[in-house]
Formats: sequence, structure tokens, C-alpha cells
Amino acid sequence: MHLVIALMGDGRLSLETRAILDEAAREFGGLGRTVEYRVVDQADFHRAIREDLEPEPITLTAKMTEGWHDRETPYTAIVGEVSAAELAQWYADNGERLYDRNVRKSLGLTGVNKTLVDSMLEDPDGFLYRHNGITVQCDTIEREFFAKRATGAPISLTLRNASVVNGAQTVTSANRAFEKDPDAVAEAYVSVRIVSIHGAPEGFAQSITKATNTQNHMERRDFIAIDSVQSEIQKDFKLSLDREYVFRRGEMDPAPESGCSVTEAATALACAYRDPTFAVRVKGSTEALWKEGADGAYTRLFGQQPSAHQIWRSVQVLREIRDELTKLRSTLSGRAASIADSGALLAAHVVFQRIGSEAIEEPDSDWDTILRRVPDQVRSVLACLIDMVDKLFTSKSYITSTFASEEKSKQLVQAVLLTLDAGSGTPDLSAFVTAASKKRPKRPPTIHLLVDHDLIPDGTPLAYAASDTEERAIGAWLDQDPRRRRASWLNDRKAPILWEADGRRYSPSGLVNHIWQQAEWREQWSAVQGPKQWRVPGEGTLVEIAERLWRRLDTEQEPEEGSQS
Repeated sequence: MHLVIALMGDGRLSLETRAILDEAAREFGGLGRTVEYRVVDQADFHRAIREDLEPEPITLTAKMTEGWHDRETPYTAIVGEVSAAELAQWYADNGERLYDRNVRKSLGLTGVNKTLVDSMLEDPDGFLYRHNGITVQCDTIEREFFAKRATGAPISLTLRNASVVNGAQTVTSANRAFEKDPDAVAEAYVSVRIVSIHGAPEGFAQSITKATNTQNHMERRDFIAIDSVQSEIQKDFKLSLDREYVFRRGEMDPAPESGCSVTEAATALACAYRDPTFAVRVKGSTEALWKEGADGAYTRLFGQQPSAHQIWRSVQVLREIRDELTKLRSTLSGRAASIADSGALLAAHVVFQRIGSEAIEEPDSDWDTILRRVPDQVRSVLACLIDMVDKLFTSKSYITSTFASEEKSKQLVQAVLLTLDAGSGTPDLSAFVTAASKKRPKRPPTIHLLVDHDLIPDGTPLAYAASDTEERAIGAWLDQDPRRRRASWLNDRKAPILWEADGRRYSPSGLVNHIWQQAEWREQWSAVQGPKQWRVPGEGTLVEIAERLWRRLDTEQEPEEGSQS
């Protein structure tokens, strides 16, 4: 008989309790019976749940019939050719789990990946010579020869706990091509390098992943996917909050109420950081978030793992700040509007400092009340920030360069905090709410504006932002194939959207209309507003992105160099 005693805390029993249990075990034991007891504590429960969340190991089979060679020291590695049809089957069987140890998931149908698909279908025999191949990492490799046991002889390899660490786009493209023409893909071969990490030192596996990823354009943020801190945060989100946290490029952002992405989390943590430096750098580019090293934002923000609780609250605050700034920005014009745009993240930093890190990190704080007060905080901070820019740097100062300067931004933060803490002399935002002094020029069409300013890089993932009405009408059809909700951006005025579902290019409205027709939505609207229905995860819809750009172009009234004081 086994008695399991579950306790919260450290699971330690008093000596008196242990004595009672030991006596009961002796009394009821004997005559072939065994009585045992075990104490499990909070750490045991937490460990068990984490183990349940670990993905099931993947086993892959790779057949090499066209020759191969191997290396046994210091670690086992095999290099050979595998049919693209077999790679397609890997993806069909395992999906995106195949890339759990890669720096990113499949990026969908980008321009590069469409080329891979077309190449496989149009010239399968030449595919091997034009592409880099893939790298697979596994724990162990088991060999089964078809006949003669010799290096280079036809062989079937069984790869235990395997993951494609380089070549996710190639494997996914093979699957897509296989769906169109299985016979052609069966004729294509891919160079495959298999590395067993059994007995390798710590960090060896990650170094392979980082070094081999070069075929598609790599961004600095791609490499955070192999940082164990990110996977631990993802587990913490699930365990502590029952929410989602995504950190690999190519993964779709969760719905706002369901969780957040690493980009949104890092931006919020950068604004909450005690030094405004990172908020200033992020304004220039989110790439600044992923810089490592003593002075790097990523190391400072994630070097010591922040809790899911801290991250989620920080994200909630940043969302409230952004929503309120958007409302206030519509009431401003001229220089005040430009400060609201350029100084948005610095204003967010000041609001975070006013809230204080303890309120964010303390589980027992009255969080709902704190969140409700954020809009008022934003209003006060923005008014003071607008006023202080002119007081510190004159009304003729460059706004964009002021907020791009780490030194000037620190001066602004210090002055605004001192003014707000003093509680007197704080300007009212209504003083800056004025009608525009001149008629605003007409904004160019959304797509023209985005393409002409090269604002969205080619290949950027897009998501279909269906309205509630659309979800009710065609949501089930969209969910039948997740690719129907995904596309990628191309900087082309006429057809800037590459739909992942069919590999064709469309205008935003043309694609929305095509989706409605394919889904047989009989009550579809007559008006189609495509740019409002495609969004860049973490950035907003195409219309919202274009509006932000236009406001910056329209309201930034920089003086001539010679007129600056």
C-alpha cells in the first residue's frame, strides 16, 4: 500500500508526524503487506506539470540511397542526400513541432520560399545543386542497411529526439510542393547533414543552430529562440497565467487577451526599465531589443529571467498607454502632435516610473485600480513632456533628434518626474489642443505610402484581421486551413500581398474579396477595405501603420538648420 501526502510549501513533516506515520506503517505492514508513504510538495507538482508541457520527442526516418559519408569523432555526423518527398512527409507528420529547436518557425510563403517551391516543381533534378540543404540535430542515430554494410551503401537512418535546426523553410516548401505535384517532388533531392549531440558539451547544440542559419535573411531576434530563458518564460506563462507567449519569428501573435509576443514583452520591459536609454533605442528600431552584451537591451531585460507575472502586467500597462496616446494624439496638431508621436515610448517610460516596479511585481497590489489610473497618468505626463521640450531645448529645437538623443531624453525624464512629483506648475493638456493652422494635405493611398517609403520589409508576415461578423460567417472556413489566415508582404504597389494558401499575389482588397468568394459568403459586404483587414503582428493593420507614418511626415515641422537656437 502506498500513501501519498501532498503538501504546499517545502514538504517537510514534523518529527511527531513522521513518528505517527512510521508507527502506522509498522502496524499495518507484515504478512506480505508493505506500507509506504511519500511526501510530495509544491516543487514536485510544479516539476510534474512542466514535464507534461514538454513536447513529445520526434523520431524521424531518413533514407539515403545515393551515397553518404560519416564522421564518428568527436561527435557522430552523417551527410547525404534525402528525397524531398521524405522531407515533405516529416512536415506532414509533425508540423511546426519539427522546428522546436530552430531559431524560428516556418515563415510562411515568403518570396524566398515561393522560389523554393517553384524550383522543386519546375526543375526537381537541379534542386540539389541550387540550394544549401538542411541540418538535423538529434540525440542518437540508428543505422539499418538495405544490403551491404558499408559507408555510402543504401541506408535507412532512425533519428531519435530529432529537430530541423536549419532549413525550416526548405522542409516546409517541400511539403507545399508535394501537395501540388508529388511525382515531381519525389525526383528532387536535398543535402542533409545529421548531427548527433550525444556526449556533446553544454552549448554545442545551440552553437550549431546559430551558425548554420544563413539561407533566408536572419534577424538578430531570430537567435533568441535558442535562449532557454525564452522557453522557460513560455512555460511560466502557461503555468502561472494560462496565457500564451510566442518568441519564434514565424509564429502568429496570440489574441491580445490571450497573451503576447516577445517583441511586445521586450518593448514593455524596455519602457519599464529604470534607465530611459532602452526606450530611446527602441523608438529607433525594435532590433535594438535583441542586442546582447553588457550594454545590450536583451541582456539587461532577460539576463535574469523576468516572471510571467511581471511581463504580463508590463504589457498591460503599455497597451493602456498606447491606447490613451492614440486618443490624445487625435486632438493635437503641429508641434504638440509631433512630440506625442516621437515621444510616445519616452512618455510610456515616465508612466512606468510613476507606477513603480513594486506595484508591477507585487502580486497583492490592487492591480485593477492601478490600470484604471493609467489614462490619467498618460494625460499628465504628455502635457508635461510637451511643455518641457520647449522649456529645456527651446521651441525651435528639432523634435525627432531630441527624442533620438539619449542624453536629452534623460534630461526630459528627470524634469518631468520632478515637476509631476512636486504637484504644482503642471500644464493642462487642453492648452495644447488647437485646431490645425493650415489645411492638411491629402494622405496618399495606404499601399502607395507604405511601398514608396519602404516601411515594411519584403517577406514580413501578415495576418488576416477578420471582424466579428466575418468570424461568424467564414471563421470555420478559415480555420480549415491555417494558411488561409496568413500572407506575406511584397513592396509592390499593385499586388503587395502573397497569400500563403495558394501562393498567388493580390491587392489587399482583392484578396479579401477572393477569400469571401472562396468561403461562399453570400451575405458579404459590397464595400471591401482590404488595408484595414491585413495586419503586421505587433505593429497593427496596414492602415494603422500608414497613418503613423503620415502623421510623422505631416506634423514634423523641422526648422532649417540655421534657425535652430
